[in-house]
Amino acid sequence: YNPKADLKHDLTKPLPFEDNSIDEIYAKHIIEHFTVNEWIGVKKDWYRVLKPEGKLTIECPDLVRCMKHFLADTLDKRWDFWIKTIYGHTWIEGQTHKNGFDHVRLAHDLKEEGFKVTYFTWLWDNDPDEENGFNLKMIAIKK
Repeated sequence: YNPKADLKHDLTKPLPFEDNSIDEIYAKHIIEHFTVNEWIGVKKDWYRVLKPEGKLTIECPDLVRCMKHFLADTLDKRWDFWIKTIYGHTWIEGQTHKNGFDHVRLAHDLKEEGFKVTYFTWLWDNDPDEENGFNLKMIAIKK
């Protein structure tokens, strides 16, 4: 949906790249927008196009942490900020969250595909915050 994007592509369809041809994929706040079945296909395709030892970086909301913040915060903040971390911006095309992850599920899904998880942290927006962070960042390498 970004007009400045070099490539506009429906990620539920195979990427237009050869097998084992890409060095790195950086997926920031996108995987939560796929259904469970779409996510299965997307991660398979990312594995396909990455070179051996290729790097996959994923950032997405940690659904469990977002729900904890939602329940712990004031009513105003719950229904203004935290609800968007759970469901996305439902009034904007393409911004609805269709899936949820925490660090355990994401690591499992990536390992199941053949990736080796090499790094993980929680972020508060873009800054590392192991205690309060509500977004997760995970880096995996194609084995």
